Amino acid sequence: MGIIYLWELKVISDAVGCSGERLWVNLLDKALHTFTQVRLLLMATWADTLERRYACVSKEGVSLQNVDRIDALLRILKRSEDDEKGRTAFFIDSANVPLMWCSSPDRLARMLKKLAGRGAAVARIHEEGLSNDVWQLLSVVADVTLCLRVSSDRTAICKSTFYTKNGKRITKVESFKVDDQCRVSCSPYMEEKAVILPEKAKADSLEEMVLPFDIGLQLSESELEAKRNVKLPYMAAQTQEGITYKFVVLLLILHELHKSISFEQRKCISESCELLIG
Repeated sequence: MGIIYLWELKVISDAVGCSGERLWVNLLDKALHTFTQVRLLLMATWADTLERRYACVSKEGVSLQNVDRIDALLRILKRSEDDEKGRTAFFIDSANVPLMWCSSPDRLARMLKKLAGRGAAVARIHEEGLSNDVWQLLSVVADVTLCLRVSSDRTAICKSTFYTKNGKRITKVESFKVDDQCRVSCSPYMEEKAVILPEKAKADSLEEMVLPFDIGLQLSESELEAKRNVKLPYMAAQTQEGITYKFVVLLLILHELHKSISFEQRKCISESCELLIG
């Protein structure tokens, strides 16, 4: 963020858990060294609240104005066009409010560009409730966009996009901190990429999962052969010997039954057994 200078239109998009207020004020403090006038157009924050929080907003050359209607914003635009006192930097907090006033997002984009045409405009906007179409429009008309978010490890991240003089698009992702005096420090940030296993590796891991007998074992060839020859009870039940054993048990049970049932019942059971065997 260190190479981003104050010119034309900048849009700061902040998110839940990653406020852009201090970064916005940091740019405001820088603007005092560049522009003859710095005007704060407040639509979501009261002027006295900012004055209590930040000393720089009370400095000479800074004017604060609460804007609560679209016509008030239009009058400011008209006066700025007629003003010949020099370059002015406008700081808007937040652009979500005039977005609700305007009949279309294009109108808001034109208004921001007109303000930036007087010197510079820095608009803060909140990600909550902001549609992707509106953000894409603002990204096109803005000279610089700063997208803030919080990473999974609670690090504040800024993705900045801007253009060089020859039109080359530059995108940077940095972690950043803003202290109580609104001084910014930042460093390059690398996203941790999830490890994606190839399909063969996934299949191999599944095969290992269905062989719990091998978990943690380093078996030799002879040990593996011995393991394969182990006859477990549930395996024996599926062999020919196991089936024959079941049949013998069944015959013994029938023999005991024959002692206590009638001739007709024995005849019926015998016919059933012949059907099973045949």
